[in-house]
Amino acid sequence: MNRLHKLTLFMLASAASFELSLSGCSSDDTVLGDILEADGSRLVDGAVASEDARVPDDASDGRDADASDARDAALDIDAASEPVVCATQPCATQLVAGDKYFCALLSDHTARCWGYGWLGALGGGELTLPDALNLPPAPVEDLTNATQLSAAGGTTCARTDEGRVRCWGSNDTGQLGLQASPVITDWAKHWVPSDVDLSVDATRVDVTPYSVCATTNAGVYCWGQNQHLQLARANAGATDGPGLADLHGYDVESVAGGLYNVGRGYNTGSLFGLTRDRKIVGWGIVSGRPSSLRMSAVPVPLPVHDVTGIAAGSYHACAVAGGSVYCWGSNETGALGTGIPGQAEFPTLPARAVLAVTESTAVPQQVAVSSVASCVRMTDGSIQCSGEDRFGQLGRGAPGSLAPNFGPATAFTQRAVQVAMSDIATCALVQGGTVHCWGGNKNGELGQGTRDSEPHPSPVRIVFP
Repeated sequence: MNRLHKLTLFMLASAASFELSLSGCSSDDTVLGDILEADGSRLVDGAVASEDARVPDDASDGRDADASDARDAALDIDAASEPVVCATQPCATQLVAGDKYFCALLSDHTARCWGYGWLGALGGGELTLPDALNLPPAPVEDLTNATQLSAAGGTTCARTDEGRVRCWGSNDTGQLGLQASPVITDWAKHWVPSDVDLSVDATRVDVTPYSVCATTNAGVYCWGQNQHLQLARANAGATDGPGLADLHGYDVESVAGGLYNVGRGYNTGSLFGLTRDRKIVGWGIVSGRPSSLRMSAVPVPLPVHDVTGIAAGSYHACAVAGGSVYCWGSNETGALGTGIPGQAEFPTLPARAVLAVTESTAVPQQVAVSSVASCVRMTDGSIQCSGEDRFGQLGRGAPGSLAPNFGPATAFTQRAVQVAMSDIATCALVQGGTVHCWGGNKNGELGQGTRDSEPHPSPVRIVFP
């Protein structure tokens, strides 16, 4: 099939998906996608089958044979991040990002954070202006036994080796979980970590912009904002303290959340759970499924399987599934990577992103998103990104306007084991335990102790004290 024919079919399918996601889909609609399951109908990228939106038999599924073979061979790839092999000290072993800052977990179980610290998200103790706006990497106070970090918005949390969850930063919707009942919310600056009021030990913590969830052996506990039923508890208030989420039997091992501003005029909120059988379930006002704008505390499955990773931001979400990347939500900046920016201004079904064709046989292994862009780490340690690039956050060596499909971050030449994104910057954790960042530096996101409004499309190394 020639490329023009493929593009035409892809645009028709995308348009059908966009139109139907606005109007809502009945339970009888067939959800389609390259590896999306429904009632056995033939599957194609990102569309919903109806009498008015059928794909001709000769359209195949929009993939070249070589791409299909590579994806199919990758279905059993290891979902775990590639381990760090410390070649230097201090050695970073995990990397996370909030809206305007980054944090790294070190091999000695302490943490370092840098960037915008005015609300306490860096955990380094009380700060004064202007130092709080461009803080270089500094230790998180009173945290010496962390095993995992998570961050989003202006809140950071750590799981300790004792199973406790400790959080710091923003608490305007009760993200710090200071008390189970009644919930404590405030606009104070929480400069140092405090314990979450959990009655059970946590195995993992996941921070979303306004809510936080901890995975435990007894289930998933969530706290924070519940305006759109994100806590999956029918009796919870608009905000609530830590409590057991009712996930209706779904065995969720991690949580991502966001999509609070999916389309103009919509104030939404979604939480997504990655299950142990490699599916995604969502609750709240769930983008990524038919009738996405309906609010529900009951988890519902999204039409994608073989999922090994998920990331969500304020405007969109992406998942690594079956060796491909699927994204949904707003696409005004091309962050969905589907090749056609602006096609998905409102909540949409997951659509397969367009990755760059390279000589490598690498496939996606981990995805990160910001409010305007997305990056995926490949199994060979390279990084591909899509979306807005005015600060050079796509890592292509020179700033641009936007990139509607994923392309290599050519300025980054090392082997990444993790990638993380703030609003305007991107950082990569390198296999040897170093961290390198590029993009915007308006709040000191590049970790150099300075700030400016210039683009920085080439990586700089973070030096940890």
